[in-house]
Amino acid sequence: VLAVLRDRDNYYDFVKQVKNLSYDLESLSIKEFYRKVHTLKGTAGYFHIRDVAYYLHELEDFIDENMENTDRSIFSEKVDTIKQSLQFTTKNQTSWLGSNPYYSNFSKSVNIDIEKLEKFSLMLKTEDVSFDLYNVFIQHLFSVPLQEKFNQY
Repeated sequence: VLAVLRDRDNYYDFVKQVKNLSYDLESLSIKEFYRKVHTLKGTAGYFHIRDVAYYLHELEDFIDENMENTDRSIFSEKVDTIKQSLQFTTKNQTSWLGSNPYYSNFSKSVNIDIEKLEKFSLMLKTEDVSFDLYNVFIQHLFSVPLQEKFNQY
């Protein structure tokens, strides 16, 4: 839960990528698909989604064993299992995420009037507000350290 809440943008991106695995299976070379599955397995581990990580690992091994097979339909059943597992996992996240990541389109950008942000920032400085709250506001709305974008790696 904490990993998802700390890195919500990347979590929704992860869900989207898993949902697109069927398309990727058809459109990518088998080596590119293998790399994508490997990356998704690591991301599932980062978000502590053990079932999905397990099935991705299974698919990764299966691809490795069948790398020379040109019939990609042999991978489809395992891809479907991964998607179903993620769908089940996200089903219960609506209560604390506000939406089901599997069925919603999370937008990473929100339009906020800059004047309202500046006024709110000034209010935080002038009102009797904790310094920690002010720092959280500055970090999350005015700047995002580059390191945060690489946490999952």
